[in-house]
Amino acid sequence: MNDLINQIEVYLLKSTENFTNQDQIEGLHKIFSESLCALRERILPLDPSFSRSIKTLELTARSYHCLKGENILIIGALIQYSKGQLLVIPGLGRKSWLEISIRIQDMGFYLNYPLSDWEKSKIKKLNNIMNDDEN
Repeated sequence: MNDLINQIEVYLLKSTENFTNQDQIEGLHKIFSESLCALRERILPLDPSFSRSIKTLELTARSYHCLKGENILIIGALIQYSKGQLLVIPGLGRKSWLEISIRIQDMGFYLNYPLSDWEKSKIKKLNNIMNDDEN
């Protein structure tokens, strides 16, 4: 299904190649992008693991509180971080980084996990909802 959506996107973008008005082209590209994003959200489900709380990783208190302090509350938000990004979080050192890496690998993920823009957007919304619920 994702391949079909990608083909539609390519077709729509190619259909504007003969346009000369740059404002019209940019407007159409924005409409196409928003429409395809909405279509993806309706058709392609987000991996349920992405919305799981980091509590399910059963991390040490230090690791958990360091992530929580940076508003990293769900697995989907965590896996977007690289090793370097995690290591600059105050209080999170190499032991915590190693613990986190192992736990997410046990789930079949890894750090700096490639996600599409719509997945990142959806994960960001879910992480914010989780943050609101905890406050």
